[in-house]
Amino acid sequence: MPELLKLPKKVLVISSYAPPKANGGSKYLFNIFSNYTADSYCFLTSHKNFKSRESDSDFMLPCRYYFFDQPSDKKKLSSRLLINLTKPFRVFLILKQALKVIRKERVELLMGVTDNGRMFILTYLLSKISGVPYCPWMVDLWRENNLSAGWKKIANYFEPILFNQAALIFLSLPSFKYHYQDAYPRPANKLHVINACEIPEHYNISPKENYRPSPPFHIVYVGSIYWAQEDNIINLIEALNEIRDIDVCLDIYTSRPTEKILALAEKSDKVNIKYADREKLIEIQSQASILFLPLSLNMQKNPVIRTAIPSKINEYLISGRPILIQAPVDSYLSKYARKNGFALVMNQNNKEELIMSIKKLLLDKDYTDNLAEAAQKIVTNSRNSIRNFRLLAELLDDLSVE
Repeated sequence: MPELLKLPKKVLVISSYAPPKANGGSKYLFNIFSNYTADSYCFLTSHKNFKSRESDSDFMLPCRYYFFDQPSDKKKLSSRLLINLTKPFRVFLILKQALKVIRKERVELLMGVTDNGRMFILTYLLSKISGVPYCPWMVDLWRENNLSAGWKKIANYFEPILFNQAALIFLSLPSFKYHYQDAYPRPANKLHVINACEIPEHYNISPKENYRPSPPFHIVYVGSIYWAQEDNIINLIEALNEIRDIDVCLDIYTSRPTEKILALAEKSDKVNIKYADREKLIEIQSQASILFLPLSLNMQKNPVIRTAIPSKINEYLISGRPILIQAPVDSYLSKYARKNGFALVMNQNNKEELIMSIKKLLLDKDYTDNLAEAAQKIVTNSRNSIRNFRLLAELLDDLSVE
């Protein structure tokens, strides 16, 4: 484990989710900020999207956490009544509380992280009131995302303002930089990638040697399911239902399966919907026959689909297991996988081709050995690099001189 770096400016990260929350954005933030000393940064976040179970404690950052809401207490009627009464004034209460945090921690830079837009607006208002500069941190695209009609209007109006007035703009993927350079030529020099594809040193996982799958085979999907994954998972379930010569099933590990997925699972003997804590999931992934990584084929022109790489890809790469990707041909995920040769990539919704791809990964040992070797090259190269973390420190150091 390399020595922790100290950020040259005290940072307040403002996010509706934070480590140890078990979602992609939180994992990314954990991977980044676990490389800095605890006195370099602090978090302002929500109790609702924080620690949900005791096992999450292993992914707590050592910094101070502050909350802009109260823990939910369903047992106390007085608590619910107080929350309802203060709703009209909540934004002012949050601003007041956040300003206290800024003064107490002597914050020198605000970082607002992507959600539906609430944290960006909070970050912007805090910056204007306190005079502390801010940086948007784009873990996902904002205005191109699947927002409600109201938030879509806000994002379309506010994102250009947010970018033009930001001190710096941090992006989680190189594909985001290409996207935003086209969208905002004026602040293009502020765009900096802190790459989510880098694999941090603390991922202490040893892949299983000698991949030799045997029946019953298990295709594993781990993570959230929403509009970006649902159609491809349905395609996979329909393909598996037609495979009768091989004993293979789909294990879906998610806390929130969609109604369509639940309905299909109830009718199929090939689908299991399960839940496991984060530590157990690492082991499950390393024992899978195939790891499935989908991005919607029905929304190929959507900028989110074209630019995304799911955060679970790091754990998939480390697992040493064959990866099956189903994503649009011009998506960054497809291009990244083809360039590095670590996965079987499908770009069409073709049931027969999907069945053949599954059988190839299960039965062609030489092919899967090549995939695993390519994946381990990425892991090795990423582990040997701390450029991600030094880059952020250097950028903040340059900013502090201005």
